[in-house]
Amino acid sequence: MDTFHSLLRRQMRRHLGESGQIPDSLRAFLDDVNSAYLQSDADRRMLERAMEISSAELLNANRELTAILRSFPDSFLRLAPDGSILDYHWNPSEASESGFPHGTGKSIRDIPDASVADLFNRALTALLRTGARQTLEYTFENGNRRDDYEAIFIPVSDEQILVLIRNITERKRLERAAFLAKMIIENSPAVVLIWGEDTEHPLEYVSENVSQFGYTAEELMTGSVLYRNIVHPQDFEVVTAEAQKMVDSHIDAYTFEYRIIARDGSLRWVEDSTFVKRDSTGEPVKYEGLLHDITHRKKIEEELRFNHERFTLITQSAQDAIICADATGEITFWNAAAERIFGYTADEVAGRGVHSVLAPENVREVAEQAMAHWRLTGEGTSIGTTVETIARHKDGHEFPVELSLSSAKQGDHWQAIGVLRDISARRLEEERKARLMAELESASRAKSQFLANMSHEIRTPLNGILGMTDLLINSPMSENQREYLEVIQESGDALLSVINSILDFAKIEAGKMDLDFGPFDIKALLQNTLRTFNEKAHSQGVQLNLNLDARIPDEVVGDEAKLRQVFLNLIGNALKFTRNGAVSVEAGVEDINDDEVVMAFSVSDTGIGISQDKHSIIFEPFSQADSSTTREYGGTGLGLAITAQLVELMHGRIWVESAPGQGSVFHFSACFGTQQMDRVREAHPAIDTLSGVKTLIVDDNATNRMILDRFLSQWNMNSEAVASGVDALTRLKTNRGERDPIRLIIMDGLMPGMDGFETIDRIRREFQGTWPIIVMLTSSDQPEDEERCRRLGVSGYLRKPVRQEVLLRCIESALGVQSTASSGAASASDTEGMMRDGLKILLAEDNAVNQRVVVLMLERRGHFVTVAHNGQEAVELLEQQSFDVVLMDALMPVLDGYEATIRIRERERGTGRHVPIIALTANAMKGDSDRCLEAGMDGYLAKPVKTDSLLNEIARVLTSLKESSEKDNTNRTELP
Repeated sequence: MDTFHSLLRRQMRRHLGESGQIPDSLRAFLDDVNSAYLQSDADRRMLERAMEISSAELLNANRELTAILRSFPDSFLRLAPDGSILDYHWNPSEASESGFPHGTGKSIRDIPDASVADLFNRALTALLRTGARQTLEYTFENGNRRDDYEAIFIPVSDEQILVLIRNITERKRLERAAFLAKMIIENSPAVVLIWGEDTEHPLEYVSENVSQFGYTAEELMTGSVLYRNIVHPQDFEVVTAEAQKMVDSHIDAYTFEYRIIARDGSLRWVEDSTFVKRDSTGEPVKYEGLLHDITHRKKIEEELRFNHERFTLITQSAQDAIICADATGEITFWNAAAERIFGYTADEVAGRGVHSVLAPENVREVAEQAMAHWRLTGEGTSIGTTVETIARHKDGHEFPVELSLSSAKQGDHWQAIGVLRDISARRLEEERKARLMAELESASRAKSQFLANMSHEIRTPLNGILGMTDLLINSPMSENQREYLEVIQESGDALLSVINSILDFAKIEAGKMDLDFGPFDIKALLQNTLRTFNEKAHSQGVQLNLNLDARIPDEVVGDEAKLRQVFLNLIGNALKFTRNGAVSVEAGVEDINDDEVVMAFSVSDTGIGISQDKHSIIFEPFSQADSSTTREYGGTGLGLAITAQLVELMHGRIWVESAPGQGSVFHFSACFGTQQMDRVREAHPAIDTLSGVKTLIVDDNATNRMILDRFLSQWNMNSEAVASGVDALTRLKTNRGERDPIRLIIMDGLMPGMDGFETIDRIRREFQGTWPIIVMLTSSDQPEDEERCRRLGVSGYLRKPVRQEVLLRCIESALGVQSTASSGAASASDTEGMMRDGLKILLAEDNAVNQRVVVLMLERRGHFVTVAHNGQEAVELLEQQSFDVVLMDALMPVLDGYEATIRIRERERGTGRHVPIIALTANAMKGDSDRCLEAGMDGYLAKPVKTDSLLNEIARVLTSLKESSEKDNTNRTELP
């Protein structure tokens, strides 16, 4: 029993006693139990020893691990699952322990930076939830220092979490730098390539901007597209061979220009700048290339090359010398023409002063002074202009040149460019032309003088014929005598028409025909013009028609006389070649605006017609469609030529549509200014006072009633019209009971049944002094009409056709309305009053027949006439007595009318006197009227003179002078 284990022995003694015997049957079992106890003790002792050894080793290992961790450059924390800090280590180089609380027992929740504390809490929570490590980045700022950190949460056990904290500021900086470099590379126009020595191997690096050529960086780096295959085949071998030469020559940088094939098949020019990296032995190991797309630059270079070649071609093939000089005056360019013109080659003048080569001695100093100013400012009197000057040839002779000089700045210095043309031949030609022109002008003057003399010689006797006829035809005589005089008058008028045509053509041919602009009524002009042909058309059985566009303005601005002449020619021609049927005139508007109106006119007939091949020649002078027409129909062949020229002066064109037997249509256009109502108001500020004035128009002609009604409506007058004197009396009676009385009557003098004079007499008798104001319009030319109007108390007397402006002034005067512009103007009745008072008139005329004609015309109207036989007598008579008007013939012996007028004006100077002088001349050429006005005359009449035109011109001049005088008096009164 002693051999048993102590624990087993105590158990056996308790059950068997101290001397207990062990049965043999239990001996083997107890031996096994004893062995188990002994083995258990041995195992326990071994375990205890192992535990002792493990605890020491673990302590040593832990100490070693802590020492290792503390030796790391990174900082670390050991955290409990609740976030409390079990242990920590801070890298000494980190400022303020990277913002963490000091000492154990603290928590990550105590981190001062709330955003960092939040990041740490979230990372710890995620680690506890997933068991996986967590990584976060944060920034810590301390003063001016700002550091970036990375924190890695690593699970060590259920009770511990290790947090490694690493300063990644430098890494971040490198990452940002790398990113920036990448952005620069990718956004740079240059493609970056890196490859090794093995050119067959794919590229090691390709920047993404290789996409500008249609390729991707990936396919070039993987080798699916080889760079050598996109280089143009014609360029690859040459570039490769040249690059190899440079590499072998130990040149570490080289640049080539070559072509590559873009993905879309287009060719692109690139500039390849390659840098060679070598190993320690000097062998190339790496190549870095910058690829610039220079396609645009190449295109510009090609254009520059082409332009340079073109410039060279132009300048060298130019017939003018082209010379350039720099700021010092030295010649920098000299073309082939300069060599030919001046005799120097380009090599001979290169670097020489331009003035020493080209300028004559006497102008060099002035030229150098001008260049000194130009050198500083780039400016000069000749810059930008073309001048004629003298240049010197290599052989010393001087010759004229035309110089065009310009200036251009090149860098900081000016360049002068001169284009010089030898004008020696031109000067000779100009001198020849000048001599020829002088001869032509002399011939033209002789021709004009001849025409003027012929005009004088023809018109002077014709004035006697027509003047005497005009006087006789209104005298008592037998019917046979009147018929003879009418034949004489018609023949004289025909002869005058021929003379006028010849003179008009001469004026046009000499370029001396101008337009005389003024306002007029086109509709009234056409109506009055057609009226002059009524008798002739009626005698031929031809109907006259007029069709007017409603859009035609009431007044336009143009040359009324020239337009009337065009219609007289065209309508006269139409009647001449039309034996039956009709002649129609149409007027329409092509275009109109506030400033001008383009009119379209046509004159058609049912006459003999004109063949197509004659349509153009009929507008040529002295031409007719058929020479036989001259024998049958007469005519000079000048009418249509003059008409075409007049239309052209009016900025229009004329053409004809015609065929033999089918009549003719002459079309023409003309441009006129528009007469605006505001202009009328400017001339008549008191026109608004006419608004609403009730007016009765009495005229048997419907067209006249319409025209007058339109005139009055423009002035906002309240007008109505009747067709006879009887209707006028009836309307005045009905007006008695109306609140708005008729204040004005415009009465036609000649009406069937009861004429205007009888109607006025009836009005006076029936209305006993309460009748309206009356203005008389008449187409009669009887002197007694004026006296009858005076006796009947007519307030205004006008002859038809009446112009709108004249009618307005007459109405203003009759109603007592005075416009500022017309307050000093004589009304129609005032003018007639002047003519009735018996003027004292001086007639200076050398021709006895003309003296007699004019004297009879004037004395018949109650005026007193004194005759001077030349200009000298006229001057002397004016010194002895005063006259109301002087009628001055232009061409007289001793002293002509021009010189006489000049002497009269000289003697009047300073006296305040001004006698009205009106020229009566047989000269009718362009410039004659201007010459008369320049000499000091106040009016102009071309012979032959008719009574109406003479009296109207005298009245016009007197009225004009009265207006001027009263205006001057008004202005002087207004002075302070």
